[in-house]
Amino acid sequence: MLRIDRRLINNFDWAMLAVVIVISFVGILTIYSATRPLMEEEHVSFYLKQATWLVLGVLALFLVVSFDYIWLSRFSLFFYV
Repeated sequence: MLRIDRRLINNFDWAMLAVVIVISFVGILTIYSATRPLMEEEHVSFYLKQATWLVLGVLALFLVVSFDYIWLSRFSLFFYV
C-alpha cells in the first residue's frame, strides 16, 4: 500500500500550483480561440492536446515531488557514470 507523507502535503506550495494551472487554462483558452474552425467539421484540436499535456505534467509533478530524493542519492555515482 502506498503511504503518503503528510509533510509533503503540508509543505507543498499550493498557491504556486494554482497560479500555474490558471495561467495554463488561459493559454488553453487562447489556443482554442485562435485555432477553432469556423465552418470545418474535421480539425486538429490543439487545445485538447495542450490540456492533455497539462494533466500529464501535473501528474508528473506530484510523482516527482513524492519521490524520496535522499534514497536516490545512494545511486548518484551510478547515474553519473
